[in-house]
Amino acid sequence: YIVLYTWNLGGAVSDRSYIVYFWQGADTTVNECGTAAALALNISKMYRGATPTRVAQFSEPAHFHRIFHGALTIHCGKEPLPADGKNSSKSDDVAVAPAATDRARLYHVRGTDDSDTAAVETDDVCAERLDTNDAFVLADPASRCYLWRGKHCSDHTLATARALCAY
Repeated sequence: YIVLYTWNLGGAVSDRSYIVYFWQGADTTVNECGTAAALALNISKMYRGATPTRVAQFSEPAHFHRIFHGALTIHCGKEPLPADGKNSSKSDDVAVAPAATDRARLYHVRGTDDSDTAAVETDDVCAERLDTNDAFVLADPASRCYLWRGKHCSDHTLATARALCAY
């Protein structure tokens, strides 16, 4: 994924600065890594030399997490393209929601504040995954959501897990 982060140092358009994050999941292929880096470089040239910054899954910097206000959610696998091979989004600014799934998904939610909290889908759904320091969200195919809170789970992690259930 590529994220263009923009901020103003002053009031004028010329005072804007940019960072182009290109996030790479743990299962990203070499080709996908290269393509993302090339696209990020092209975008950085379009935005007055914005800084292209590689972000690897599980090594996200605090600033990257804060962009998502503590609600970074990472899903396993890749979303298949429609049969025609095209993104069905009518605008590049609109994210396409993941398709309904026929399997349960378990998300491990951990962190202490907006700079390090994320919900990461686990490879499998099993009780052995549960950690007393964190929260877990189980989403089933019928769109029901179950929340498990570990004994030592922080209030912030619990709030993030509840927000994921509400989504």
